[in-house]
Amino acid sequence: MALWFPDLVQGIFSVGTPFIPPSRIYRSLDDVTQREGMKSLRYQLQFQGALIDKEITDETKIRQFLNAMFGAKSPENEVGFHAAEGILFHNLPKLNQSQLLSNVEMDYYVSRYSLQGQAKLEGPLRWYRTRAHNYLDELRLLLKPLKFPMPALFLAVTRDEVLPSSMSEGIDQYFENLTRREVDASHWVLWESPTKVNEQILAWLEMVVQHKS
Repeated sequence: MALWFPDLVQGIFSVGTPFIPPSRIYRSLDDVTQREGMKSLRYQLQFQGALIDKEITDETKIRQFLNAMFGAKSPENEVGFHAAEGILFHNLPKLNQSQLLSNVEMDYYVSRYSLQGQAKLEGPLRWYRTRAHNYLDELRLLLKPLKFPMPALFLAVTRDEVLPSSMSEGIDQYFENLTRREVDASHWVLWESPTKVNEQILAWLEMVVQHKS
């Protein structure tokens, strides 16, 4: 929205995910994730394919999948998800429940990702399969200088193995007014530290409003 219709947006913020500008040259995900500093995104290669659709087929496996994604570990400290590899299917049955979700929350998520007992992950995974479409769609944005005119906040996450803070290096050039802050948390910062995140966003919003008044 902020790229396409900047006049409609008064401010933007992002938690953990840095701005990645459009490119004139198309690069496959495999090419991009071979670069140093981007290998933590190689799990997306698995998410692009059909393996998860094939393996995660019922509510039990959806629960295991979500446990893995939310950082659950086995009694032997084994994980079910690795940023550079994706889902480790052989470890899924061993996992305890993630500490980031209550039983009620997990039950709700499982119910939303299933229909009549069948897994429905195609929709959530479809974003990972639209890279070429997004590239073509964003080419027109390069017809003029790329700069966000509105105030922006980037909230870095200190212990994010998927989106390390180093990925945000150089993004300042695309913003006229960028504020940087950070929260000590993992990739699932919105579940792990919601109060800290909201405090940072509120402080930034108050600063923006005060500046405009």
